[in-house]
Amino acid sequence: MTYQKNFTPTKICYQVIPLINQETINRALADLHRTPSMKNQQAINILMNQITLDYQASLLQGKKRGIKFLCKLQSTIIHDQQPYSQQLVAEAINDVKLDPEQFYLDRKSKLVQQAIQQMNLLVHEFKIQEPTSAVLIDSQNEQYASFISDFSIQKLSQLLNQPNTLKLIPAPRT
Repeated sequence: MTYQKNFTPTKICYQVIPLINQETINRALADLHRTPSMKNQQAINILMNQITLDYQASLLQGKKRGIKFLCKLQSTIIHDQQPYSQQLVAEAINDVKLDPEQFYLDRKSKLVQQAIQQMNLLVHEFKIQEPTSAVLIDSQNEQYASFISDFSIQKLSQLLNQPNTLKLIPAPRT
């Protein structure tokens, strides 16, 4: 995406950050029609962490492929109501044309663990609680960022066309 901002082209880059907290766990349980017992909460937490790990490993083969991989897993698990499994991961790897050998190596790498820690730090620093939140960081001046709740493409377009409405705050150092 490219937007004009004071006659200077600004390229918008984005990163999808999986959010795992009690609210997202409870939403997942409700979506799956499961009781919010401690056992079910732990199972969903483990599942979400594994999907996050897989997503990070897939990102190392390209952002577009990584996002397609995540969407494939989410769609199959949520809409098709198939359980997460190694077979499902293998199908998603094949569907988005990831290198399986590289994926399984990356999945165990320290680089993936560090990337997850950085994502968690960003979530913590900006006190992100809702999955529909977004943080805009100016690539020309990474010192400042803007937090947006209830994010949508329409809201982004509106904010970029009216940049004076963005409330800038110091960006966390990651």
